[in-house]
Amino acid sequence: MPEVRKKETICATVSPYIVEKVEKYVKSGRFSSKSDLVSVAISELISRLEAEERLRSHLPPTERSAQEELQRLVESGELEEGDEVLVDDATGEVKIRKKR
Repeated sequence: MPEVRKKETICATVSPYIVEKVEKYVKSGRFSSKSDLVSVAISELISRLEAEERLRSHLPPTERSAQEELQRLVESGELEEGDEVLVDDATGEVKIRKKR
């Protein structure tokens, strides 16, 4: 007999924009319900995050630290569109040359 997995409820607060898009795709028939769309979206995000983790774990330490530093710079807003990124291949040190 196949294993039946119990589903759990997760509550989230989202913007009206997200609600509008979710309703649009459910009404179009692309997804059977809001729960279906959210479940697919979360599954795809988890797959992407796991792929990034696998990639990062196979990078040499200098490349891994450079990638982590770039991600930190983007998330903090320190790296802006048009800035030049310089990475020292030997040390993994990341420098930013600001756009003028």
